[in-house]
Amino acid sequence: MNPLDQVTVLLPSLDPDDKLLTVISGLLKSGFSDILLVNDGSKEENLHYFEEAAAQHPEITLLHHEVNKGK
Repeated sequence: MNPLDQVTVLLPSLDPDDKLLTVISGLLKSGFSDILLVNDGSKEENLHYFEEAAAQHPEITLLHHEVNKGK
């Protein structure tokens, strides 16, 4: 059993770009299998990054905040 299977990665993001997909790819290649991706009130033009990541990777659970919650 991979010890990383017991770890959930919390990945909050506000107005991401292509780097978000690179980070997610790196996490998955490193063996993480449970990623909680949080859209923290991003602009509508950035939402496709979240949707694309969640559609491509079943390891991702996607949550949306309507407004930025900050820390």
